[in-house]
Amino acid sequence: EVVATLTPRDVRRLVEGFGPASSQDRARAVAGIRSDPFTYVGGCSPEGQARAVVAVWLAAQGSPGNEALVRRVIHDDPYGFHRWTATATPGGAATTGFDFQGPSQWELPGDGFADDSYSAVIWPKAEVNLAAQLLSRPDREVGATIRANWDRLTDPATPTSDLVALFHLTPLPTLEQQGRALGMSNAEIADSLGGSYDVPCR
Repeated sequence: EVVATLTPRDVRRLVEGFGPASSQDRARAVAGIRSDPFTYVGGCSPEGQARAVVAVWLAAQGSPGNEALVRRVIHDDPYGFHRWTATATPGGAATTGFDFQGPSQWELPGDGFADDSYSAVIWPKAEVNLAAQLLSRPDREVGATIRANWDRLTDPATPTSDLVALFHLTPLPTLEQQGRALGMSNAEIADSLGGSYDVPCR
């Protein structure tokens, strides 16, 4: 459960996300995390873990509705940064910016895509997108490979990159790589990515 996964580093990172204004505020935030971790944490993230891709693929096998849900959320809330251009008035000067909705796919419920209000797992967008790549493959083929490599693919220590190599998937760029490719400065990337922290699933 999430309570058992909190480390001193997790607590420090969570408190940084709140940005308390004084040492007294910081102490109150730490006390709150210790007394009621679920209120502050909300769940854990298996970002960078191969088992997250496997879990999403398996959940999508539960019903045609589950598979449709995976495809819909990555269409509506895609991975990474996106450039936008807008004008205040017709024929006016164009303004360009970048949109980033975070690294997590909040639209996916936590437990096998069940419809509940609390999500024990915060699904990472990168792993959900890779699971969608697997959904484009024959189910029998993917299932056989997962069964043959079950222990390895469900081990929390196995990185997503191992699964990408095993299935010959198209790797996703890191958010930093994607931002630089769009012409964002390091400061813009850091500003977009800062200020939040998800406790890793362990």
